[in-house]
Amino acid sequence: TNSTPVVLFGADSYSALGVARSLGRLGIDIFCIDKTPSALAMKSRYCTGRFIWDFASQPRDASVEFLISVTQKIDRTPLLIAMGDTLNLFVDEHREQLSGVYVFASPTPGVIARLYNKRTLFELCGAEGIPTPNTLFPHSLNNALSISPRLRFPLVVKGVDPDRLMRHTGELRMAIAYSREELPAIYQALDEPAVPNLALQEFIKGDATDNWVVSAYFDRNANCRFAVTGIKLRQLPIQGGVSSLVACSPCQPIVDRICQIAKATGYHGALDADFLYDATDDLYKLLDINPRLGANF
Repeated sequence: TNSTPVVLFGADSYSALGVARSLGRLGIDIFCIDKTPSALAMKSRYCTGRFIWDFASQPRDASVEFLISVTQKIDRTPLLIAMGDTLNLFVDEHREQLSGVYVFASPTPGVIARLYNKRTLFELCGAEGIPTPNTLFPHSLNNALSISPRLRFPLVVKGVDPDRLMRHTGELRMAIAYSREELPAIYQALDEPAVPNLALQEFIKGDATDNWVVSAYFDRNANCRFAVTGIKLRQLPIQGGVSSLVACSPCQPIVDRICQIAKATGYHGALDADFLYDATDDLYKLLDINPRLGANF
């Protein structure tokens, strides 16, 4: 094939496997980078080449050099797709070194980190008038207990930097405190000493049909060239996680909101976002944004 080859940076997820299958069936060469040869997309029949690299344990300069060395083994300039937040942030931070040997989306510098961080995303929503659940950002357990009366229980306790929280706890993304009495134990279970990385977010009641997702692509002028919306009927973990069943359904309000975010920030590339419909005020409220190719569809 003469098409542009694709390098998947991070291959151990079902979304990476989905990319390998979807593009491989079109005759596109797929090359995978992961720390283990047993990564899901590595085992796909469509994986043309495999490169083993443990990004988490290596110096950042060495990882940049490794990514560059991969392109020297491919006869055409490849498209680089980072399959995960930490890897996506890494590519964005080293865009100048990688842009000469890879093709990849390049939003306005700093935008990916701004959308990824739950505090700066909350502040962006406030500045743009985009509905989002009320959220507080305590710096300690005592501070959390002091400010929690500003919100009604139950509260969602989640990470400002979700990947950092998961590295600290194992696989726990968030937890729900149903009362003030439950908050200390939950906070301490998630808290990383000396690193304020937790947020308290209002819990919006609803059923499975109130969880909405959008996947979209924005060109270099932050114009939406594609968007699909759906209802997130099932997820893993069940309280909040990766989609396991989404039913496509049109929802123009959340497309409008995500387009507003893209225009305000100069976003370019694929993007996934989660919204929750709040029946109390008839609003779709933005929960999270993944400024990358996600796993909703």
